[in-house]
Amino acid sequence: MLFLDPIYSNVIGTTYVLKDNLEKGPFDSEKIQMVLGEVAIILSRAELENLVVIINSAKAGCNCKNCRCKILKQIKGNTNYVEFVFKSTENNLSNLEDLVKGTLFELQIASVLSFNNIE
Repeated sequence: MLFLDPIYSNVIGTTYVLKDNLEKGPFDSEKIQMVLGEVAIILSRAELENLVVIINSAKAGCNCKNCRCKILKQIKGNTNYVEFVFKSTENNLSNLEDLVKGTLFELQIASVLSFNNIE
């Protein structure tokens, strides 16, 4: 059985750490579940960090003429489990960036705090 431990949440979604037992520390697992509406994606920390690069690229947009890139931003990504494509507005893209960066921040803070508790 897997347990979900919340990491970060905002208006667009929530992220959780997937744990296989309750004895592990709060963020000991490498599997992170990101829930956006009715879609859940399992990511590693490295894939989550790569998603920041993809979001920044989508925010920059393309330079082609007569396309919908100006209105809808497209995010493409791969994980070990799935390949995904999201089309999003600028506002949702900013919220997704906040969700990903907030999650990474919480994971880094938890890592620093748990390291300090060991000594």
